[in-house]
Amino acid sequence: MSADGPFAFGFSHQQEQATRYEEDTQRPGTARLSTRPSTSVGERPRPFGSAVAGGVTSSTSSSIAVAQGDRDHDSDKDVAPFAFGPPAAQMSDHQSYPGEPAFAYGLDALQEEDDDDDCGMFSFYPPRTAEEVPIDPGSNSHQTAEVMPPMLNHRVASFEPDTSRDTADDPLVPSTIRMLPSGSEQLPLSPAAAFALKVQAGLPEWAHDDGFSRRDVSTSTRPSTQRRARQTREGRGRGGDIADIQVHEQPLHHASRFPSSSDKDIELADSPSAIPLNELVHTLPVSSIDDDKKEIASQPRARSGMRRRPVGVRKPDSDELEDSPYPAVQGSVSNIDDHNAAVLTIRSWVLGFFFCVVFSALNCFFSLRYPAPFITPIVTQLLSYPIGKYLAKVLPSDKLHLPAWMHPYGFPEYLTLNPGPFSIKEHTLLTIMANIATSPAYALSYSLTTEKEYGQPQPAGFDILLVLTSQIIGFGAAGLCRRFLVWPAAMIWPQNLVFSTVLNTLHAELDDEEPGMPRFRFFVYVIVGAFCWFWLPGFLFTALSAFSWLCWIVPNNVVVNQLFGVSSGLGMGLFTFDWSQMVYVVPPLVIPWWAQVNIFVGFVITFWILTPIIYYTNSWYTAFLPISTASVFDRFGEQYNTSQVLTTDGLHLNETAYKEYSPLFLPAAYSMSYLVQFMLVTGILVHTALYYGPDLWHRLVTPHRNQDDDDVHMRLMRNYREVPDLWYAALLIVSLGLSMITVACWDTSMPPWALLIALAFAFVYFLPAGIVFATSGFNFTLNMMIELVAGYLMPGNPKGNMLFKVYAVQVSGLGLYYSQDLKLAHYQKVPPRATFFAQLSSVSVTAFVQVGVKRWLVASVEDLCSRDQAAHLTCPYVRTWFSASTIWGVIGPSRLFSPGQLYNPMLYCMIAGMVLPVITWFLSKRYPRSWFVYINLPVAFVGAMYMPPATGINYSAPLIIGFIFQYLIRHRNFEWWSKYNFLLSAGLDAGTVFSGILIFLTLQLPKGGNISLNWWGNDVYTNTADWAGTPLKTPPPQGFGPTSW
Repeated sequence: MSADGPFAFGFSHQQEQATRYEEDTQRPGTARLSTRPSTSVGERPRPFGSAVAGGVTSSTSSSIAVAQGDRDHDSDKDVAPFAFGPPAAQMSDHQSYPGEPAFAYGLDALQEEDDDDDCGMFSFYPPRTAEEVPIDPGSNSHQTAEVMPPMLNHRVASFEPDTSRDTADDPLVPSTIRMLPSGSEQLPLSPAAAFALKVQAGLPEWAHDDGFSRRDVSTSTRPSTQRRARQTREGRGRGGDIADIQVHEQPLHHASRFPSSSDKDIELADSPSAIPLNELVHTLPVSSIDDDKKEIASQPRARSGMRRRPVGVRKPDSDELEDSPYPAVQGSVSNIDDHNAAVLTIRSWVLGFFFCVVFSALNCFFSLRYPAPFITPIVTQLLSYPIGKYLAKVLPSDKLHLPAWMHPYGFPEYLTLNPGPFSIKEHTLLTIMANIATSPAYALSYSLTTEKEYGQPQPAGFDILLVLTSQIIGFGAAGLCRRFLVWPAAMIWPQNLVFSTVLNTLHAELDDEEPGMPRFRFFVYVIVGAFCWFWLPGFLFTALSAFSWLCWIVPNNVVVNQLFGVSSGLGMGLFTFDWSQMVYVVPPLVIPWWAQVNIFVGFVITFWILTPIIYYTNSWYTAFLPISTASVFDRFGEQYNTSQVLTTDGLHLNETAYKEYSPLFLPAAYSMSYLVQFMLVTGILVHTALYYGPDLWHRLVTPHRNQDDDDVHMRLMRNYREVPDLWYAALLIVSLGLSMITVACWDTSMPPWALLIALAFAFVYFLPAGIVFATSGFNFTLNMMIELVAGYLMPGNPKGNMLFKVYAVQVSGLGLYYSQDLKLAHYQKVPPRATFFAQLSSVSVTAFVQVGVKRWLVASVEDLCSRDQAAHLTCPYVRTWFSASTIWGVIGPSRLFSPGQLYNPMLYCMIAGMVLPVITWFLSKRYPRSWFVYINLPVAFVGAMYMPPATGINYSAPLIIGFIFQYLIRHRNFEWWSKYNFLLSAGLDAGTVFSGILIFLTLQLPKGGNISLNWWGNDVYTNTADWAGTPLKTPPPQGFGPTSW
C-alpha cells in the first residue's frame, strides 16, 4: 500500500489529559496529536495541521486537526485538500488569531458555499505570513517560510465511519468528513452538541492486512436520550507508525448554561471529559438542540433536515453517526439500520393476517354496538411481541429458497419458519397491518343505512367493491404523495414517535445500561397504573370522567350549567380525571406544544368567546336551544323529526309538510363548527401555498429521492429499492375504474360525474390535510362541507349524498393513515416494497372480513339497528348517517345557506379563510423572531372542528398536561422527556384500553349491561340542567323563527 497522498487526522484535548505523542521524523501517513497551534508550511497546507475545527488555537489550548488525502482512491488525479476558515478579506481585518473566540467572521461566506463543488474545495484560506520555522522537527535551526495561520472553522466536522469501520489509519482511503446538521437559522452547533451522537464506548480492534489496526464502531440500537460529548485517547497501531484514535462516549455532567445566538441555549459541560476545543466551549454561540422552531411547521420552507452535504471527495456509505435534526425524533427513532434483519417472513404474514382477521372483525362488531370499546393499534403492538418472541424460540429453521426474480419485489432469498430472532422490522409490519385492520370501514355505514333505513339491501359484490375501491384509491394517493408527506424530515408524524418508542423499547437489548429506570420497566409500570386507575372513572366513580363540579353544586342554574357543563355545555370546568377524555381531541404527550397552543387559542376564541356572544344575544334563535350539541332542531325546540317532511318512500321531500312543520335550526356551538369549516376549506389551501408552496414545487419538479435536506433516515432508506410510482398509479387507476363500475352497475342514485367530483375534492385536500396531520398530529375530514357540496350537486338525492361522502371522506381520511404507516416504515427502515405488499394485503383481507361480519350480522340478527335491540346492537352511526342524508340530501343546503336564508352569512367565512393566512404569513415574514411565526391557522381551525360533541374539558385538560410535559419538562429535563415521554403516552393508552375491554367483557356485556353501581358518584352529573340540555329561553307554543320558510 502506497504512502502517497496521506490521510491524517487528530483529536486532542486538555493538556492534563493528553499524552503528548510526536514522531522524531515526520513522514507521509503519520498523524500527530499536539497541544501546539496547528500550522502548515509550504505552498499549501500539509496533511497535518491543515485545518482547525471548533475554533482558533493558542499556545495554551488544544486543537483538532482534520485533513484530507491528496488522492482519490478510485483515480490518480490530484484532489486539492480542503480546509476550514473565514474569507481572507475578513481575516485580514482582524488579525488577532491566537486564543480569540472570533466565531462569527465567515457566516456570510458560509451561506455562499458552492453546492456544486465536488472536490471539497469550498473553504477559504487566511493570508499567509512569513515566520521563522524549524528546518527539521526537533532541530534548533530555523528558516523563513510562509506559514498558514491557525484557521477558524465555521462548521463542526465529524469523522463518520465507513460501514462501521474507522479507516483513519489507511492512507489511501479518502476522507469521509461530513457536515453535521446546523440549526434552523443556519448557525453551527457547538462541538458538545454536535457530538451528541449514539456511539457506544469500546472500539474492538482487528488486524489490517498491512499491519495497521482498525476499530469497529459499536453503535446503539436504540434512540439517543442523552447529550454526550466525546473523549479522545491516543494510541499506536501495530505497525508503530500510525497514531490510533479511540473515541469514547462520555456524558455531559456538571452542566451550565452559556449565551446563545438564539432565544435558547443548550447545556454544555465543564467536565474534563468534554472536549474544550480551545476553551471556546464557554463562548461559542450555538443553536439550541431543543429549539421549538425546528418543529414549527408553520414556518415557510421548514428546512427539515437542514443541509448535510458531504464535503470530501467521496460520499460516506454509513449514516450511523448522524441523527434527525428534530429532538423528538432523536429520542424516539434509531438512526441506524440492520440490513440483515428479517422483514417479510412466514411468521410475520401469519401473525399479520391473524390480527387483521380478529381485530377487524371485533371492531366491526363493536362499531354497531353502544356502548362498546375500541381496539387500538397499540393493543396489537403489545400482543404481537410475546407471540413473535415465542415463535422465534420454538419454530424450526429449515429453509426453502425462492426464485431470484422474486427478490427485487421485497421477498427474501429463502423462506423459513424461523429466520432468527423476532425482529423490529417484522414487528413494524405487524403494527402497520394493525393500523389498517382496526379502522372500521366507512363505506359499511352507507350499506347498512340504505338497507335498514331505506329498505334497499345491497348484494355482496357491491359491498366488497365499495369497500375495496374506496380504500385502495386512498392507498394509491398516499403512495404518490410520498415525496411530500413521507420523505421530508419535517413531516414528523407525531403518532409514529409513540409507535417507534414502543418498538425500540421492546426490542432494546441494552436498556439496563442507561442511567435511570430502564424504559421497559417504566413502560410496564405505566400500563399497570393506567389499567388500575381507569376502573375509577370508567366504572366505580364515573363523575371523575364528566368532571363538572360547579354543576353539581348548583344543578338547576342554567347559565352555570351551560358554561361549565360537559354534556350540553361549554366545559369551562378545565379538567377531567379520565385519560380517554384527555386524548379525545388532543393527545397531550404526542401533539407538539406549538400545535396545542394553536388549538386551544382557536378553541377559546371560537367557543368560549364567540359562542356565548351568539347564544346570549339570541342570534339565529340559538337561545331557544341547548348551547352545545350536534343535533339539529325544529322551531319548537325539539330534535328535528325528518320523518314528518319525507314522502312515503322516504327518498323525497314533501314540500307541503315541510312548510307546515319547521325549518332547520342549529345550536350555537354547532353553528360555530360550520363557521370554522367554511374558513378551513379556503384557508388551508392558501396557507399551504404560502408556507409550503416553494418546497412542494421543488419536490414536484425533482421527484427523485435525493434532496439537499434529506435526513439520516432518508439516506438509510436509499439502500432499499423504492416502490415505483407506476405501481401506485396503476392501483389508483384500476380502483377508479372499478369505482365507476360500482356506481353505474348498481342502484346508487349517484351519476358517475359526481364520483369524479368527489374524488377531485379528496385529491385537492389530500396534500394540505396531510401536511397538517404530519406536522401537528391532527387528521381531519371536511364532512359537513362535503355533505353541503353534494347537496348542491344532487338536490333531493339522499343516497347519492351518502355515496359522495363515502368516496370524498374515505379517500382523504384513510389515505392519510396509509401515509402515516409509510412514515413509520421509513423510521424503522423497513424496505418500501415490503411495506407496499403488507399494506395492500392488509387492505384486501380487512375488506373481505368486515363485509363478511356485516352480512353475517344482518342475516342472523333480525332486529339489528333497532333502538331496543337486546344486545345493544343499535348501530348509532347508521342513525347519524340517515339523519345527515335527510338534512343534506332531502331538505338540502339551499334552504339553509342560499341567499336570503338564515345561515347565509356564514358563507362569508370562506373569504375570511382566504385573507387570514395572508396576514399571518406577512407578519411572520416581517417579524421572523416574534410569536407570529408560531401561528398556524389550519391547525387552530381543525382543533375547533371537534366541538360538538367534544366539550371544553377535552381541550383545557390536555393543555395543562401538555404544558407540564411538552413545555416544562421538555425544556428543563430534556433527557427525561426524550426517554420517557412517548412511553408514558403509549402506556397510558394501552392500560386504559385494556381496562376498558375488561370492564366491557365482565360488567357491560353480561346481563345486557345492567351490572352497575348506583350511587352519588355515578349519577350526580346526570341530575343537572347540563345533562338535560336545558336552553336559556323556553320556546313559545307557536314556535320561534321566521314567519315563512
